[in-house]
Amino acid sequence: MTDDGGEPAVVSLESAPAGEGRFELTVPESVEAGLVRLEFRNGTEDVAEAQLIRVDDEQSIEEVLTVIAAEDGKIPDWLHAEGGVGGTTQGESRAAELVLEEGSYYVVDTGEPEGDDVQSHAENGATAVLEVSGGDDGELPEVDARIEMADYNFVTEGLKAGANRFLLSNTGDELHHTIMFPVNEGATTAELREFFTSDGQPSGPPPIDFEGIESTSVLDGGAEQIDELELAAGRYAFVCFITDRAGGPPHVAKGMLREVTVE
Repeated sequence: MTDDGGEPAVVSLESAPAGEGRFELTVPESVEAGLVRLEFRNGTEDVAEAQLIRVDDEQSIEEVLTVIAAEDGKIPDWLHAEGGVGGTTQGESRAAELVLEEGSYYVVDTGEPEGDDVQSHAENGATAVLEVSGGDDGELPEVDARIEMADYNFVTEGLKAGANRFLLSNTGDELHHTIMFPVNEGATTAELREFFTSDGQPSGPPPIDFEGIESTSVLDGGAEQIDELELAAGRYAFVCFITDRAGGPPHVAKGMLREVTVE
């Protein structure tokens, strides 16, 4: 990373309804390679996000969406999660900074309406292509906080109540994201583990608050970006629900659950 004060190119993104259960994702046609700042606005009535995906060959957006929607969780080697802007609440905006190399990127909004057996915004039209043309290599700026995702744990440093600007990095081989659940007062670590890993219905009330959930985008192994979000003071359960590329249980079942206190 660098602290040379280089200004990123701003890329404005917006997800919005497009009528009759359809959605649309608006992105610019192109941006130069290097350090970019994604500024995402959620114009839907749901939580939305802007996930960047790169493919190795000429796989279609339909093939990408088939992978995302698959119940077995398997992720082919040709699909690469390049980060983006995580869960953004209705009517709000959120940003992230990352270094993009030259090439084509799919942008997908994997947010979805509330309810059972619903399709994501992306499956109902909220996809786009961002072309990245030749430019500088670019470096991320220095920041004081971090969330490091590994196989299969989290390391955190410097998170605080209020506005946070932190380095989100994946130092593992598998894909990861971070879902942050506020922990209810009095809930124990054992109750959290039972809630997130039990095959059946956990006993008692949930140990987490579903109203204050925060999330990041998904990153491939070795990828990193600067993320921004607001956190209230309190205890959080940091969880990853992605599976290994070969499939199998979600990473929380492999121990990727950590309790973090934000002062």
